[in-house]
Amino acid sequence: MRGEAISMSDRTRGWMIGLLALVAAAPAQAAGDLVLIPDGPLLLALIVLFALMVAPVNQLVFKPLLRVLDERDQRIDGTRTRAEQLERETDEVLGRYEAQVAQVRAEAEQDRRALLEAARSDAQGTTGGARS
Repeated sequence: MRGEAISMSDRTRGWMIGLLALVAAAPAQAAGDLVLIPDGPLLLALIVLFALMVAPVNQLVFKPLLRVLDERDQRIDGTRTRAEQLERETDEVLGRYEAQVAQVRAEAEQDRRALLEAARSDAQGTTGGARS
């Protein structure tokens, strides 16, 4: 039921638009300035001319334009793939760098603790020797 109401509404809207177009064009057509539908031979000539122009325009405009757009898409895809590859390589190098930094910090911390322990024992030996 609801589908029919929408369909009738669309049909009514179409009739109203068509009627409005005719009413709006009536003064211009009466003045002779605007021709909405040309006479038969002119209309036929325009249709034939349009049909004849489709192939050359397609060959000279649309195909080269579409080819350029396809090439651009391929370049963009290639660049995007290269960027993803570089990102993976960068992540790998960064991971190795961070692992090396963590290793060097751990070694430095061990060396610092060993030096600190050596300095404490040396200080205790010096103070112990001075007390006795």
